[in-house]
Amino acid sequence: MKSPDNKSSKRAFYMYLVGIASALNWVWEVVQMAAYKSAEEAMIESLFFCTLATAVDALTILAIYAVAAFFINGQDWKFYLTAALLGSAFAVLFEKIAFAFGWWSYNDKMPVLPVLGTGLLPFVQLTVLAPVSIWLAIKAGRRRAGA
Repeated sequence: MKSPDNKSSKRAFYMYLVGIASALNWVWEVVQMAAYKSAEEAMIESLFFCTLATAVDALTILAIYAVAAFFINGQDWKFYLTAALLGSAFAVLFEKIAFAFGWWSYNDKMPVLPVLGTGLLPFVQLTVLAPVSIWLAIKAGRRRAGA
């Protein structure tokens, strides 16, 4: 499927993408919360943090889609590989920034990637959920269009 052509289809696709990316990332954020030191805080604060992180994740996946669509014509394996690579790059960048500013840290439950020095769970999160969210949004758009 090519990128949506008309305004209504584009709007629907982006709504699907944000909704799907938000749902998948929120669940992931809540599940991985136990591997962060902030998980020792109050549950309400942790859920608020997970929701805020989810919003950033969803916006990041929108950006990943836009970049991948700009450089790759069509949604073939190269498109999804590009989305995964961009997801992994953003994950490493976000973790490096968060550690530099002291926004969060890991506890002993977080496996850390030796070369990158970032947590395995956040690395896998955007690497996997970016292309999966895009793929699901495209499928949802096709269903809406009756294709």
